[in-house]
Amino acid sequence: MNDTPLKTYVEAVRENTSSFNAWFQLGDKAAELEEWRVAVSSFITALKMDPSRDDIHEKIYSVRQSYIEQLNLGSQFKFDLLKLPGKTAYFLLFGVMNMELEPLTQNVYQLYEKGFSNILLDFTGVTYISGLGPSSLRKWKNKAEENQAKLLLINVSEQINSTLQLKKIDIPQVSGILEAFQTET
Repeated sequence: MNDTPLKTYVEAVRENTSSFNAWFQLGDKAAELEEWRVAVSSFITALKMDPSRDDIHEKIYSVRQSYIEQLNLGSQFKFDLLKLPGKTAYFLLFGVMNMELEPLTQNVYQLYEKGFSNILLDFTGVTYISGLGPSSLRKWKNKAEENQAKLLLINVSEQINSTLQLKKIDIPQVSGILEAFQTET
């Protein structure tokens, strides 16, 4: 990232990692450049630092949707991990949560081993869950409890929630990222 248009903004964040404004400005510039992953990560980090800022919620929604559209995965399952301050990991999940879950499972377990206390799974981009999806969630919840950590589901659709209820999988759910931050350990 030596001479990229984001360089100045990234340097500002590195100089002051706890600056809401630095993260917010990085998110704005990344969104302008359609660097959706950077924009999502930056805005979520800014929200975590100052949840009282109303102006950030619409930005998070907008860039997250643009990121999902950019990936255009159809039914293929994919995830993206964003490590946030405070030993929090945010996974943005995409596609059909079915069989290709081993890489995600390995990531979740490694984060618990590294002492992450909050694992947030954002289902905004998940269209359906079946196969190994529900049983994997159960395993991740058990692993969280073993490690005295918290597993939290964000933006779960009614269809997916019904599947989880049928399978008797009881994992706390919230409707948005801000609510997730308010329930962290």
